[in-house]
Amino acid sequence: MTTREKIAVGTVALLSVAAIGAGTTAVSDSSPSATIPAPLNLRAYEVGTDYVKVSFGPSIVGPLQIAPSPNGRSAKITWGGATDELYPLGITYEFSKDGTILWSGRQQTYATVGFTRTVRSFSTCVVPHSTSGFGPKRCVTWTAP
Repeated sequence: MTTREKIAVGTVALLSVAAIGAGTTAVSDSSPSATIPAPLNLRAYEVGTDYVKVSFGPSIVGPLQIAPSPNGRSAKITWGGATDELYPLGITYEFSKDGTILWSGRQQTYATVGFTRTVRSFSTCVVPHSTSGFGPKRCVTWTAP
């Protein structure tokens, strides 16, 4: 880990402690419990010698699951929704198959994909979007059942 990465990790940790939200519980002698926020959507995207730029957006989606249709030529891909502690409403998703965006801007947490008898392997990616930005991309490569 480089010095810049260590600074970024430390800065994100400090911002996490200073942010407002629910998270883990810590115990001390003076109080029975205190809430320490644990935002899931902070990430350092640029680290300089004397600065760190941090962005925030929805958390990563997942896990992705596949359910084949009875006809054997398509499947339904589902995923757990992303969360955004700063802007909890209005999370939309972008769905792509083999690098091509099939749809974007929908709030649904599923997509139906087709495949052929000869081409049975494909990859799908989901990117969450909200008012605060975009979340990390989650991709899975599937072999059709």
